[in-house]
Amino acid sequence: MRKYTLIFLATFFAIFAAHGLYKTYPLWLLPSFDRETAREIEKISEVVGITSTYYVDSLDMDKTVTRGIQGMLESLDPHSHYFTPKEGRANDESFDGKYQGVGIQYDVIDGKINVIAVIPNAPAERVGVQSGDRIVEIDGKDVVGIATEEVPRRLKGPKGSTVKIGVERNGFDELLYFTLERDEIPIFTINTYFMPNDSTGYVWVNRFASTTADELENALINMEREGMKQLVLDLRGNGGGFLSEAVKMVAKFIPGHKRVVYTRGRRPENNKSYYTDDFGPAHTRDIPLVVLINESSASASEIVSGALQDYDRALIAGQHSFGKGLVQNEFELNDGARLRLTVSKYYTPSGRLIQRPYKDKSIQDYYKDAYDSTSAVYDSTNRPKYHTEAGRVVYGGGGISPDVPVVLKTISREPRLSQKLFSKRIFYEFAADYVSRHKSIKDDMEKFIRGFKLNRREWRRFIRKAHEADIKASDRRWERDKAFLHNRIKAEIARNIWASRAYWRVILEYDNQLDTALALFPRAREFASAFAGTLKKSD
Repeated sequence: MRKYTLIFLATFFAIFAAHGLYKTYPLWLLPSFDRETAREIEKISEVVGITSTYYVDSLDMDKTVTRGIQGMLESLDPHSHYFTPKEGRANDESFDGKYQGVGIQYDVIDGKINVIAVIPNAPAERVGVQSGDRIVEIDGKDVVGIATEEVPRRLKGPKGSTVKIGVERNGFDELLYFTLERDEIPIFTINTYFMPNDSTGYVWVNRFASTTADELENALINMEREGMKQLVLDLRGNGGGFLSEAVKMVAKFIPGHKRVVYTRGRRPENNKSYYTDDFGPAHTRDIPLVVLINESSASASEIVSGALQDYDRALIAGQHSFGKGLVQNEFELNDGARLRLTVSKYYTPSGRLIQRPYKDKSIQDYYKDAYDSTSAVYDSTNRPKYHTEAGRVVYGGGGISPDVPVVLKTISREPRLSQKLFSKRIFYEFAADYVSRHKSIKDDMEKFIRGFKLNRREWRRFIRKAHEADIKASDRRWERDKAFLHNRIKAEIARNIWASRAYWRVILEYDNQLDTALALFPRAREFASAFAGTLKKSD
């Protein structure tokens, strides 16, 4: 009880004292405050007054406000969240589909801004900035030693404004200078798409932002031109995003007026249903479809996979999804901070609740359960049964269970070794060096992806570079993880030359879940045929 009281003391102090909401919303006008609650708030105001007057130290209001609000929200559910004004702006940017800047992916290594990749047709590419460049000056000022969080402030800015950078580049004794005119930079939500074979398309969606449906449509059209007859839709690691984009995605594979998801909350205005035609007509495909999910597929990803599964439109493969089915509305406070508050819950068309149980669990245990395959949430004997359109049994109670469970096995067999290699940027440094010594490989990406193999001499060079960074391991450990490490080396070389899309394509060469998905199309074709037959009967 004491903990509960402290949480609400801090919270109401935060909301009413710091944000001045008592001025905007007089307590007696707030309909949710009954007489008992009003008395408690009066008590809190009294405590705030005493504390601010007599407490031995001065109060850091921003920190106290933030911690107080966070404390209250953590006592409600795992997904209600408070954003400071700065955090709110950054979060908007990640889902708006664009930002204004110079268009590079970077990391601060040894105090220098290392260009990991250059976004195609962005200002940096247009003036000749390259992967592997190291930015050491910005607008005439030395930035060696710059903090990672300071970089966006120096490089981002309004469209049309300029920034001058000085870069170090291998093979040049003096700094190279570039003046970049900032522009709108698209934030892509598709990691990569390509054709694994003559008839199969593959697309990997990393989140649902404002551009996702359009990006997917573009990928599908391009692959259809290459002869795509069936598709793997990869939603692994996709934590969700805009509901509207999830509905639009489902509409690309299910025609007509079909319910995709519905919500239920305490207030009637939060009870809604969303249908495939809510956002206008879509170009619907009837091709066989396999959807990949894992324990990090959440929210909008679960809406898509749940709807496609309920209508028997796709075969779902991979691992049990996260189980995030709480709907948040965002309320902007007076100072620009945001309160993202859970107002309802998501249900799939068959009636399955997507949200995993969270009551009486700590935040730590809640997230731990999602990645623990022995958790009770995976035990179908204790979960409610539902049925798809074709009568197949599916389970509610949290998350989406795959039709074909596949555990990811193509991971590092020496994770401590590989983690050291990642943390000390050995893959990145080796790739940059390799590309500088093998310039001809830049000529043909498809040839590289199909035929590149790291030879023994280069493998030993990689190990020597690791030793120089004080990363040592026995020959047995290096050999044991050779397949994984070779794949990551090849991927980093691809990213150095052709940016992230090529990187992810190479990563997928070493992926047993994708290999299984590609072998599932005989069953997926049966699903597609049966679904088409159902549509004809309903016409």
